[in-house]
Amino acid sequence: MKKEKEILSIREQLRKLDFHYYIDYELNSEQAEDHYERCANDYCRCTTISPEVRSFDYKEVVRIIVEHFAIENEKVKYCVERICSTLTKDDFYCDKSGGYYGEELDSICIDNYEVLNKLEEVIDIKVARKKKLDKINEENKVDDQIRKVLVMEYGYLLDDLKTSKFSVIEINPQDIIFPQEEYAKKLSIKKIEGYKNHFGICGIVKAKGSKYKVIDGYHRITANLKKSKIKVILSK
Repeated sequence: MKKEKEILSIREQLRKLDFHYYIDYELNSEQAEDHYERCANDYCRCTTISPEVRSFDYKEVVRIIVEHFAIENEKVKYCVERICSTLTKDDFYCDKSGGYYGEELDSICIDNYEVLNKLEEVIDIKVARKKKLDKINEENKVDDQIRKVLVMEYGYLLDDLKTSKFSVIEINPQDIIFPQEEYAKKLSIKKIEGYKNHFGICGIVKAKGSKYKVIDGYHRITANLKKSKIKVILSK
């Protein structure tokens, strides 16, 4: 009888995703006290390791998650990106195992309960689509997730966003207005550099006449002002 394939929950899949090929880490190693006695005439098999994450590009984490779950909805991708932008190097778990030549690094996985919960909630919308979730209900759920990530990032939701409908559009960066000019002048150069060649959604805007006022995404939009078109979420 053919063995049935194990079906993992979204959370379990997220928890098992391995990012260590895209993370800068250090392997601190240590040999056993009796190393010279145990390994004098053979390969060393007693080395233990203490992996430590030094830095990572969260956009690579986003890419792996999006590819693994085959996420096509641009607004869902935006939510995944904003959730993952909160990750720190302390939010990863280094899994190791014993090998013939000492301990080995198996994987580096996300180990932040809150982040995993938020990712599971937004990715579940994509999975629910397979259960014939109607299109209107699906879009409403995605829009609610956008509101949640804005609250996550800023601590509260602007009044005119509480009942907004969100759609993905492409606009000319020359039509962008930064309403808070003082903040726009003090943007982090390092953050701006990190968002160059950003091909996802750059931010959230509202129409203001023939122009678009930035609500969220000052750094991402500034980094891509020289493009002919950028992708944004329009709130209306």
